[in-house]
Amino acid sequence: MATEHSRTELILENDSRLIRGVASVVVHVGERLGMPPEPLKELTEAAEKTCLKSFPLIGNHNATLKVIVQDFPDRVEVTVEYPGLISAPTASSVTTGTRVDRVVHQSNGKRTRTVLVKFLPHTPAKF
Repeated sequence: MATEHSRTELILENDSRLIRGVASVVVHVGERLGMPPEPLKELTEAAEKTCLKSFPLIGNHNATLKVIVQDFPDRVEVTVEYPGLISAPTASSVTTGTRVDRVVHQSNGKRTRTVLVKFLPHTPAKF
């Protein structure tokens, strides 16, 4: 089990082939923390779906998705950021059907961020 916090950032152009890189990072971080296979699969699939559904929202071919994968002692977080202000219902649509413990949508007017959180099984989810 990992003892140091890690943070990996990926910048993706509007190309769905790059999503495999996101999946690889999520799997690496989850395995490093000792996350069991099923929750790790759920988080990986949620990250892939969120990225795929976010590409149409950025529209501009020069725009990019910023994906941040972080581990903490009790959870793994995957953040997907894209340029522009996206309405809450639209932002929520990118995570429909995902099986994670928490989804947070934030916007500062210039960028919109979706955060997927999956807690390790031995840690109760705190809301």
